[in-house]
Amino acid sequence: MKDNLLIAFKALTFVLLQVLVLNHIQLFGWCGIYLYIIFILTLPNRFKPIISLLIAALYGGCIDIFSGVYGMHTATTVLIAYIRPSVLKLFVSQEQQEKGDPSAKNYNNAFYYYAFTLIFIHHTLLYLLEAFTLNGIGITMLKALSSVGITLLALILSQSIKNSRKES
Repeated sequence: MKDNLLIAFKALTFVLLQVLVLNHIQLFGWCGIYLYIIFILTLPNRFKPIISLLIAALYGGCIDIFSGVYGMHTATTVLIAYIRPSVLKLFVSQEQQEKGDPSAKNYNNAFYYYAFTLIFIHHTLLYLLEAFTLNGIGITMLKALSSVGITLLALILSQSIKNSRKES
């Protein structure tokens, strides 16, 4: 029960950070920081796939409602939650998965490969849905890739902070 309350608090924190701060920051006028995806990436392995999908749908829906774009974040977070177990198997051994939930501390560099893959897919789909056309695909992909880089940097920073706090 305590674990579930911590997960709910973490979700609420990421939603508030995203909608109150990060949605208002556009680097270079078009590069967004979508840190909220970290919540889906780090969901505990103990959740059944259907639970993860429901959490992702509710979570993405909250981001959509507060961002004023209906369906884009829901679609991308549900997709990420759906493919997450398969991508995890690509980069993380079963033994490592049994050691703990997704984090840099538990999975070492494999976590970053896993995270990069899902962040890339998430951001690419998000920007394609936003553009809703293949005209100007180069600019759309440039926006997605730059956002992937910024989000990945934020992920690395958050994992470093998390690991340094636990070591102290």
